Amino acid sequence: MSDSTSEQQGATHPMAGHDAFSPPEVALLVETRGVAKATAPVVTTFVLGLVAGAFIALGAVLAIRRTSRVPSCQPSTVRDS
Repeated sequence: MSDSTSEQQGATHPMAGHDAFSPPEVALLVETRGVAKATAPVVTTFVLGLVAGAFIALGAVLAIRRTSRVPSCQPSTVRDS
């Protein structure tokens, strides 16, 4: 058995440990992050808002492109006799 296999068997789940916070720790992290966002420069907030809007717009375009290719959404070209 290789060393990497034995290390993987003894390792805990990658989601456990590093980001597992207690409720008071989460509250402190949220407070710290909220203060950082509230005191951010106007230019930073504006640029982040533009980037967020661009991602929302990209998602909307991709959703429209995807649904426009679904056969059931296409108008029928065959007429009933």
